Amino acid sequence: MSRKILFIIVEGESDYDALGVIFDGWFTGNDVQVEIIGGDITSDYMSSSSNIVNYVTEKVKTRMRQLGKALRRSDIERVIHIVDTDGAFVPDSCVCEDRAHRGGPVYTPSQIIANPSSDICGRNRKKKANLLRLSRAATIWKSIPYSVYFMSCNIDHVLHDKQNNPQKNKIKDARAFARRYMNDLKGFASFINAPDIAVEGDYSETWQFISGGTHSLERHTNLGLCFQA
Repeated sequence: MSRKILFIIVEGESDYDALGVIFDGWFTGNDVQVEIIGGDITSDYMSSSSNIVNYVTEKVKTRMRQLGKALRRSDIERVIHIVDTDGAFVPDSCVCEDRAHRGGPVYTPSQIIANPSSDICGRNRKKKANLLRLSRAATIWKSIPYSVYFMSCNIDHVLHDKQNNPQKNKIKDARAFARRYMNDLKGFASFINAPDIAVEGDYSETWQFISGGTHSLERHTNLGLCFQA
């Protein structure tokens, strides 16, 4: 085929709406086309640190089959994976149980409020192990370059400064963000690399930072590393 494919894996529909046109505008060219894959792989109950890299590979293979073409590994430029941290790296002591609470977890810059707290602690242990394993994976499917970038505590927190954005607002906010930057890619690069949200350091240093203390509940990202080359 004439152009290689750059696969972008995002967790949800609002992630695609917010960032899809930006990645397409930044990376698409005569040699590369961008394809978006959806799915929260790192929180999947069947995933584990021992199989998570294979999970990512299978997501890519499935999307290749959906494209309806006889694609090979050599047709893939690389895979970029964008994940929410969801506070997964905080100690269990930061997960506070509120027996009167109904609904999903509530995030603050220092705590997760949930009922029961044990469910979130278990989720965090799984997601933490998966994220650490992926952060050390330089390739998938034997040879395809791979990198994973975090949004903390989640994409709405980073892009809109809304840590607990109601579901009804997610798509609206994502589309407004896309409209703002789809024709201003330099503006987006400045935003995502701004010192108030961008973690300093190289790829491994940013992952070391986000895994410490309560950083995975604070407003941080290393996605800007994608746009510095």
